[in-house]
Amino acid sequence: MNEFNIQRFFVKWLQEEHPLVWDLSFAVPNGAQMGPRGWHNMKSIGAKKGVWDIVMLYPVGIWHGAIIEVKSEKGSLTLEQKAFAKYFGKYYFTIVGHSLEELKSKTERYITNGY
Repeated sequence: MNEFNIQRFFVKWLQEEHPLVWDLSFAVPNGAQMGPRGWHNMKSIGAKKGVWDIVMLYPVGIWHGAIIEVKSEKGSLTLEQKAFAKYFGKYYFTIVGHSLEELKSKTERYITNGY
């Protein structure tokens, strides 16, 4: 399954299973396929490379929330995404998922236990 569909099904699951958590979350359209002109327009209004796919402003334990990056089975973080995680990972729990099931499992663990 590609990243788009993994994220689409994950968001649907989160909306249905954890509506309060979803109410405090949003997707970041940085990875959308928009071409050079579209990316230039997004940058002009504040988009930045490396920002993760979903920001969850649902605090648990020591964490202010969670940042979520969706990857395909063989996908890996870019240098910009690693830098983003290095800074924000001090304050936000980080979740990288290579499948729908992995995202659901890690998110449930965060919501329930904070890790």
